[in-house]
Amino acid sequence: IFPCVSSNNYAGGLQAMNHLIRLGHRRILFVARPHLDLWPVAERYRAYQDALHLQGLDVLPPLLIGGDTEMSSYEAYANADSDEIAPLIAGLKQPSRPTAIFAVNDWMAVRVQRAISAAGLTNPGDVSVVGFDDLDIAQYQTPPLTTVAQNAHLMGAEAARRLITLMEGDVNREIVTLLPTTLIERGSTAPPGTGNPAHPHQ
Repeated sequence: IFPCVSSNNYAGGLQAMNHLIRLGHRRILFVARPHLDLWPVAERYRAYQDALHLQGLDVLPPLLIGGDTEMSSYEAYANADSDEIAPLIAGLKQPSRPTAIFAVNDWMAVRVQRAISAAGLTNPGDVSVVGFDDLDIAQYQTPPLTTVAQNAHLMGAEAARRLITLMEGDVNREIVTLLPTTLIERGSTAPPGTGNPAHPHQ
């Protein structure tokens, strides 16, 4: 078994969900690609479920959109085929639509924001959005994206330290190292139905 260095995806998911719940959202949807079996995604989804269960709120079935191959470029997500986000657009047009969406990552959050607009709704006036990763694109979205930041520099430094330790023959019993995440509040989240961000754009 090899050591693993990762962000604490579960704790980060709780940060995202607790933020939405504190704002007053009660109908929150989790949106991802069909990768719920991947550990980081599974941990974020587990946090989504647990946060709602703790408050006695309904857990909605996750909305899985797109194909099995993960996209990694801004163009692929921003200009994605409308057919892929059609189920989300349709759901947003229903009277029982969610008032907030927890997107599995920032790339997916970009597509969620696009779907909200395509459904004739506004973000955050009608639907709040939280992403995960705090990629560079997050702060340049309209509105800027509330997201959970991972500390990539710390993750790389810790992984390098663990590798050097391993190469030197020092056996470390700690197999998994989980690093803290930080919620970055921007303009894509607000209390339901207000349209006014709870915090100024950053």
